[in-house]
Amino acid sequence: MPTIAALSYLYLKMTGEILSEPPIPFLLVIIFFLVYFIGTIAEELGWSGYVTGPIPIKVFLR
Repeated sequence: MPTIAALSYLYLKMTGEILSEPPIPFLLVIIFFLVYFIGTIAEELGWSGYVTGPIPIKVFLR
């Protein structure tokens, strides 16, 4: 969904349509994206660890 929104914005910008400026600063968007991305990676790692269970020590000693 964010990709479609970004592509729509770029299309409107290239065609010269009237665009309003976003109400939030661009730096804040980048910060929110990074926080969201780090959170999702942590969640995926947590669920992967929960589903796979503990890995026996024997796997690492081969």
